[in-house]
Amino acid sequence: MHEKELKADRRRNLGDVIKHARWEAEANRRLGRKWFELRDEWLIKAHEADKEMWKDARVREALVKAILTKDEVLRASRTR
Repeated sequence: MHEKELKADRRRNLGDVIKHARWEAEANRRLGRKWFELRDEWLIKAHEADKEMWKDARVREALVKAILTKDEVLRASRTR
């Protein structure tokens, strides 16, 4: 990936993070404690689903490769 593409991706990611934070703050404001209960329930279910996926060796291998590739890209962008 070229430096311009990386910067554009980072800008988009930051925009997404801000958008999500606003959405979460609004949900918290509207639902109060119930928001945290719903969010926690969703996070627990997502974690259980992730654990199930990791049991498949092909999925585990693909995830590890993706993590290592991302790490290589990040290291390469820092050395420029």
